[in-house]
Amino acid sequence: NQVRTIMTTAGPHLPKNPLAHQIRSVHRGISKEESRLSSQRKHVTFVISTQGVPTDRHGKTGPAVLRDCEQAFSSLSKLPVKIVLRICTDDSKVMDIYNLFDSKMNGCDVLDDYWAESIEVYLHNPWLAYGIGIHRMREAGLAWGLVDILDERPLSLHEIHRFCKSLFLGEDSHSLPQPRVWTDFMEGLKDLLDKETEVWNPVLNKRTPWINLSKLEDMYGTSQDKERIQKRRATVAKDYSRENLSLIEILQRWSHRPPSYQKLHPLDVLLVTIPDVFPPSNCEVEAHAYFFKWKQFSRDAFIDSGDGMRDLLKRGVRNAKFFLHPDKLPKDLTENQTLVFKTLWDVIAEQEEATLNN
Repeated sequence: NQVRTIMTTAGPHLPKNPLAHQIRSVHRGISKEESRLSSQRKHVTFVISTQGVPTDRHGKTGPAVLRDCEQAFSSLSKLPVKIVLRICTDDSKVMDIYNLFDSKMNGCDVLDDYWAESIEVYLHNPWLAYGIGIHRMREAGLAWGLVDILDERPLSLHEIHRFCKSLFLGEDSHSLPQPRVWTDFMEGLKDLLDKETEVWNPVLNKRTPWINLSKLEDMYGTSQDKERIQKRRATVAKDYSRENLSLIEILQRWSHRPPSYQKLHPLDVLLVTIPDVFPPSNCEVEAHAYFFKWKQFSRDAFIDSGDGMRDLLKRGVRNAKFFLHPDKLPKDLTENQTLVFKTLWDVIAEQEEATLNN
């Protein structure tokens, strides 16, 4: 009990977190070496560990302080620097602040703890067991390019091939067949996995191979398993541009089950089909650059996820709400665009309440 009390009450509750001031100090040092670093194609890795909202040097915070911190980050990101932000808190409001900074600049990786990041990776690339070694490399800023986007979008087949080569063989190896010859590629991966020990998969809560070949086959291969095909059919992308429907009808078909369209789709279906109501699939709403900032979930992340389903749904909803929150939306939206985002927010919030809060 004494240990439990210490672990739950102890923490660095300092009133000041003058992040912008510290970043500008680092900026001054690196800017002196900018020419040399650029000419040698090198960069500095800057790892920040923080657990609180940015403040000024006097401990005050607010919109002006956050804008100042954002400007400091933006200025630093223009130098030959890779920024790794390790967020040492489970406060979603703090996480959202730094994710917002991340969305507005290049060369930055915002990291939650290992378990939370494994959920993020699984939502986009469920064929991969996110081993602790990969997370430690990301924390240290040592991960190669493809690793940094594992938690942002599904990798293409070409990228999966490159990732597997780097993970198991080294970037320059040519011994893994290309995915265009699918059976050879899968056999090559199986041979590599047979030589590797299994790793802990925090999403599935057990040790598994690095690569789930069955999941990879479902997502990219030519599987004819009828049961799996039926599971995926519920989330097949829809192209409403080919149908003569109004915007209201499109939103209703996205949110509710046919044929009566009276009952909402399951939460996982709603999350993975969000892009279906964005242009160009939905030609009844005008294009906007903000639509392209949505980070697509894999349609296979919620299939056969076992006991991890609830955690995946909670994380998926959190990401969706961050993207759809009225305070985060652009100020120049049209009436139709505003209706789309409001409907998405309302429907997901309603199904979240029915699925996760009851």
